[in-house]
Amino acid sequence: MKKIILLICPFLFSTKKRLYLSVVFLLMIISCSLHGINYSFYVDNGEMDLSNWNPEKNKIIKLDGLWEFYWNELLTPDDYKFQKSKYRPIFIKVPGVWNNYKIDNSKIPSMGYGTYRVVLKGLDTSKIYALKTNTVSTAYKLWIDDQLLSTNGFVAKTSKDAIPQYLPDTILIKPQGDQINLIVQVSNFHYSKGGIWFSFEFGLAKYILDNQSIKIGFDFFILGGLLIMGMYHLGLFLFRRKDKTLLFFGLFCIIISTRILVTGEYLITKAMANLNWELLVKMEFSSIFLGVPVYLLFIYHLYPNETSKFILYFYLIVSIIIGCLVVFTPARIYSAYTIVMQINVIFFCFTVIYICIFALVKKKEGIIYIIIGHIFLLLTIINDSLFVNNIINTGYLIPFGLFIFIFAQSTFLSARFSRLFIKIENLSSELKEYSNELEQKVKDRTKQLEETNTQKTNFFINLAHETKTPLTLINNYLIKFINKTKKTEELEIIKRNIDKLHKDMINFLDTEKLERGQIFYNHNKIYSLSDIIKEKVILFREISLKKNISIDEKIENNIFIKADIYAIDRIINN
Repeated sequence: MKKIILLICPFLFSTKKRLYLSVVFLLMIISCSLHGINYSFYVDNGEMDLSNWNPEKNKIIKLDGLWEFYWNELLTPDDYKFQKSKYRPIFIKVPGVWNNYKIDNSKIPSMGYGTYRVVLKGLDTSKIYALKTNTVSTAYKLWIDDQLLSTNGFVAKTSKDAIPQYLPDTILIKPQGDQINLIVQVSNFHYSKGGIWFSFEFGLAKYILDNQSIKIGFDFFILGGLLIMGMYHLGLFLFRRKDKTLLFFGLFCIIISTRILVTGEYLITKAMANLNWELLVKMEFSSIFLGVPVYLLFIYHLYPNETSKFILYFYLIVSIIIGCLVVFTPARIYSAYTIVMQINVIFFCFTVIYICIFALVKKKEGIIYIIIGHIFLLLTIINDSLFVNNIINTGYLIPFGLFIFIFAQSTFLSARFSRLFIKIENLSSELKEYSNELEQKVKDRTKQLEETNTQKTNFFINLAHETKTPLTLINNYLIKFINKTKKTEELEIIKRNIDKLHKDMINFLDTEKLERGQIFYNHNKIYSLSDIIKEKVILFREISLKKNISIDEKIENNIFIKADIYAIDRIINN
C-alpha cells in the first residue's frame, strides 16, 4: 500500500511541486534499488572469502575483483580437477573487457574465447543462495561446481559456430560444502568488446529474487510511462497538427521506450528469447541516432529563435552517418565507435543546455523544466559512459535520468496545455457573452426595422385609402360629364386610366392583405382574355406613341380563362 501511495503522490500536487516530488521519488527508488548491495567484499586472485559476511545485513554482494582468466581455453570443472597445473591463468578485472589486457606482451583481441573462474569461500550449507548474471559479451556457459546451470547463446571457438545472446539469468544455489567453484566459459566473435561486462550479484535467494523483481518492475514502470506519454502526445498532435512539438516529443518517448526493452533487464528477450541478437543490438543503438535529431527537432520547434539551424543540420547529418553505420554494418564494426556516439550524445546535451540558457535569459515559457531534465540526463549519461568503459562501477542510471528528463518535458507540456485551455475557456466565455450581446442587439434592431416597416406600410395603406376617395369622386363626375356631352375617344381613355389607377389602389391593398394572410385570390370565374388584352392595348397606346413605340395588335378573339381578374390585370400591367 505504501508503494502505491508513493507512486501516485506526485500527481496530487501542483505542476512545480509535482516535478520536485517526482525527482525526490525517483531518487528514493535509486536508493532502494542500490540498498543492500555491499561493496566491501572483493575477489582477490580468483577467490572471495565470505566467512565474515552477514547475508541478512549485507544482503547482496557483487562478485567484483580479479578473477582467474584463461585465454584461448574453454575449460570445464573436470579440467580443473585433473589438469589444473597444465593451465596458467592471468587475473583480470570483473566487470571489465578482456581487450584491455596483455598476455606475453601481446594484447588480447576482442574476438576470441576464454574461461573465467572464481571461488567463493565461507558459505553456510544450510542456506539457499542465488547468483544473478548480467550482460556477458556475447555468449557464455556457467558451471557451479560440477553442474552446468546457465547458458546464453552458444559458446564456440569459431565465429561460424558461436551464437550470441543477451539474457540475464538468476541461478539458485544450495552449496554442498563451505565453498563453491564458479566457472564461466565466454566466447565473443560479434562485438568489439569481449568478456564479463557487468557485475555478477550474489546473496540469499530471497534478496536476489526481490531485487530482480524490483528492477524488472521499475523497467516496466518506466516503459509504461514512456509509452503512455508518447501515445498521449501523438494523439494530441492528431488534433493539433500545427503544433510540431507534440509530434517530436511523442516520437522521442516512443524511441526511448524501445531502449528500455533492449537494455538493463532486457525485457524483450525475456518475452522473445530467440530474438535475433544483431537486431537487438541495432535496436539499442538506433535509440541513439534516432533520439538525438528527433529531440533536437522538438527543441527547435519549441524555441525556434534560440536554436541555430546550423546546429540542427549538423546533428541531423551526424545522426544519418551513425544510422548508416549501424544499419549497414555488423555489430562488431559499429560497436567499436560506441565511445564516439557517447561523446556525441554528451556534446548534444551540452548544446541543448546552451540553447536553454539563451531561452532562460529571454524568460521563455517552461525553460526551467527543460534545464532540470537535461541536467539529470547529462549526469546519468556521463555516469553510464564511465561505467560502460569500466572507469567507475556504479551501474546503469540512464533509465532514471531518462524518466526524470522526459517527465520534466511532459510536465512542461502539460502546464502549457493547461494554460492554453484556461485561456481558451476565458476566450470562449467572453465570446459567448459577446454573442449574447450581439444577438440581443440584432433582435432589437430587427424589432426596430419591423416597426419602421410597419409604419411605412401603414402610411402607404392610408395613402391608398385616401387616394381611392378622390379617384371615386373624379370618376363619378367624369361619367356624369360624358353622359351630358358627346362620348369621345379621349374621354374614354381618361376614364380607363382613372379606372386603372383605382384598380391599382385596390390591388395594393389586396397585396398587403395577402402578405398578412387576410385575402386569397378567387380563380373560379371565367373571363375573356382577348377583351382584357384589347382594352390594355388601347390604354397604353398613347403612352407608347409618346415613346415612339408602335404596338401591333394581333389578338385572337374568344379566348377565355378561368382566373382571378385582378391577378391577370396585375400581370398584364407589369
